Amino acid sequence: MSFGGIMSFFTFVKGRIPYRFKAPLGRLLASRKSLAEDQRLNRRPCSLENRHVERCRVLPNRSAMLELLPKDGVVAEVGVANGDFSAAILDRNRPRTLHLIDLWASSFSGSDDLAFKSVSKRFAKESQEGRVHFHRDYSWDAISKLAPASLDWIYIDAGHDYDDVVKDLEVARHAVKPDGFITGHDYVKWSAPNGRFGVVEAVNEFCLKHDFEMRYITFESNMHHSFAIQRIS
Repeated sequence: MSFGGIMSFFTFVKGRIPYRFKAPLGRLLASRKSLAEDQRLNRRPCSLENRHVERCRVLPNRSAMLELLPKDGVVAEVGVANGDFSAAILDRNRPRTLHLIDLWASSFSGSDDLAFKSVSKRFAKESQEGRVHFHRDYSWDAISKLAPASLDWIYIDAGHDYDDVVKDLEVARHAVKPDGFITGHDYVKWSAPNGRFGVVEAVNEFCLKHDFEMRYITFESNMHHSFAIQRIS
């Protein structure tokens, strides 16, 4: 049987497992993967130094962070989903250009055309005005295609495992202006429904490697913090 045939068979079987069995099985497999990832990431030294945090400001939520990020600029949001945070960016920061980047893909079916059509319709007016641009692609590929040093800031909320975040940060470094901000969501190690994230390690290592500092960190009650980093001047 070909690889495609094997994958089709597993998709067929998965679709017929009752949810009452599928959900616990998924949680079991995810927890085992998360524990292995936790052991791997805990071996990585990634503590920030004083120079990386001495100008950091703690904020109550990411809405407050938006108020401090540049207005009337060129912005990219990576990981758009249904566009709720995109709407907040448009309302509060009024960017001249907003790049919306997402694969709009379902883990079950692959392509998620309904979600993409919904977001496209939601921001149709801004798109027609040339303010909003849609990029349906893998996050790091889409970011790498943006003009170098063109973004005032970027907000990353795509893949949360270590390797994905590292790739997004590296391409974002070239896309933002010298004084631009790289911001993102879920600066946290664990998420109850999703398991182990690699955002903290990836961001801290990036700051240590490229001389970036933490400028803002949010402190939501659900502990899904947002962050903003900037080159040390």
